Amino acid sequence: RLHPDAFARVLLDATPAEITAMCNALPPATAAGVAARLPATVLGDMLNSGAIQPALWLGAGSTDDAIELLGRTPEERRLALVNGLPDRTRRRRLQQFLNYPPHSIGALASDSMLRFRQHTPIGDVLAELRRAPVAEQPAVVIDDASHYLGVLATWRMLTADPLVGEAGDYVITVEPMRPEVPLESAGRARPWRDHNWLPIVDHSQHVLGWVSRARMLENIDESDELSPASAPLIDLADAMFRVEADLLGNLIAAPVGN
Repeated sequence: RLHPDAFARVLLDATPAEITAMCNALPPATAAGVAARLPATVLGDMLNSGAIQPALWLGAGSTDDAIELLGRTPEERRLALVNGLPDRTRRRRLQQFLNYPPHSIGALASDSMLRFRQHTPIGDVLAELRRAPVAEQPAVVIDDASHYLGVLATWRMLTADPLVGEAGDYVITVEPMRPEVPLESAGRARPWRDHNWLPIVDHSQHVLGWVSRARMLENIDESDELSPASAPLIDLADAMFRVEADLLGNLIAAPVGN
């Protein structure tokens, strides 16, 4: 109960069925804290198995753990889970997490991203990157309370010699977007000049998801798009992103240094 991060790392040595059984044997509040710290792929397998009770964990865990757990739940299942919670206060708080204003950047958020606790050993980070469906899947680093710290800098991992430490050692500060920001305002945000995607966080700094510049521009009227003067910078950022994706593929294939 006092060290959910350490317990979650220990569980990774078990089979999916064993992980599910051990989480089910824990008190619901403790299980919520542990499950919220498991890699997204592992938690996804547990949810798909139908052998766990996510609604029970959402209701019993801390608010931070419940939000983190909900953020890793498939989008099509979230609303039903939240609406079924008996606690009115918890239900309303999680509904706020789910509801994005129309024509806002939050409405375009994708939850398909990797979240790493700042103290996650770099070997575990690489293991999760290897399990990711695509090499360039966005990844963020969060603190022990599930608050956003920054983006995982894979290029720093690539140049590290040796590759040791924790996820927090390879984080860079990237200004996130708020979900309520209108699309036309979001399209003019300066971070787009340096990044191909941006994280989206709520007012409590919980990560809601991410949005790519390409998807954002597809949903903005031509008159509201980034100015022509920004085009060279955007092209350069896109080229850098492609190079970083290629380098990340090499990193994932390389042995871990610790």
